[in-house]
Amino acid sequence: MSTFLHMSYLFRLFIYLFFGRDIWNWVDLLTMVIYVIIVILRAIIIVRGGDPFHNRLLEIVSYCYGFNTMFLILRFSSILELSSVFGPLQLALFRMCVDLMIILVQFAFVVAAFSVAMAKIYSAEMSYLMSNDVKKNQTANNVSLYEP
Repeated sequence: MSTFLHMSYLFRLFIYLFFGRDIWNWVDLLTMVIYVIIVILRAIIIVRGGDPFHNRLLEIVSYCYGFNTMFLILRFSSILELSSVFGPLQLALFRMCVDLMIILVQFAFVVAAFSVAMAKIYSAEMSYLMSNDVKKNQTANNVSLYEP
C-alpha cells in the first residue's frame, strides 16, 4: 500500500514539475492527446474501409480536427505574451474567462434548481386536477398529456 502511495506521489510530482502551473503546457498536452486520438481513429477507418458517406467515425475525426485546430490557434496566441502591450491584456482576458466560467456554473445550478421546482409543482398540480378515472386511463393508454 505504501508503494502505491509513493508511486502516486511521484506521479503527481512529475506532473507538477513537467507541466507546472503554466496553462500552455496543458494545452500542448491536450493537443497531442487529441492528435493521437485522430491518428488511431483514422487507422481504424482505413482498416474498416467502406463508404465515406454516413461514416460516424469520420465525423468524429472531423470534430477532433476542429478542436485540435482551435487549441493550436490558442497556443499560437501565446506569442502575444511577448508584447508589452498585449501580454497583460491577454492574461487579464484569461482570468476573465475563468471568472465567467464560475458565473456560468452558478447560473446552471440556479436554472436546474428552478427547473426541478417547477417540474415538481407542475406534477403536483396535475395530480390534484386529474380524477382517478383519467389517471387510470392515462396509465392504460400510455398517454402523458392531460387535456381537460
